Amino acid sequence: MPFTVTAAGLNTLTVTASEVDDETQGITVSTPIVVPEGGSATFSVQLDAQPIVPVTVDVSKLPGGDADLSASPLSLTFTPADWNLPQFVTVS
Repeated sequence: MPFTVTAAGLNTLTVTASEVDDETQGITVSTPIVVPEGGSATFSVQLDAQPIVPVTVDVSKLPGGDADLSASPLSLTFTPADWNLPQFVTVS
């Protein structure tokens, strides 16, 4: 964004400035969790910084993981209004 700097009797100067975003986007997850056989456990997911637009976080099992375990929900959506509130995933 350009700004103009002026003073009476002196040259007019133009200064160009831009904002450097110093916030790092990231996700905080409360792990590890222990799931008892036949039971369930939850972990929380939260964004580290406020997004400008909604952000979707996908949850998926890695290949070779325990076939007996499943997670729900498999997708979490954070908005600029609720980015700092934890959302929960249940593993059973």
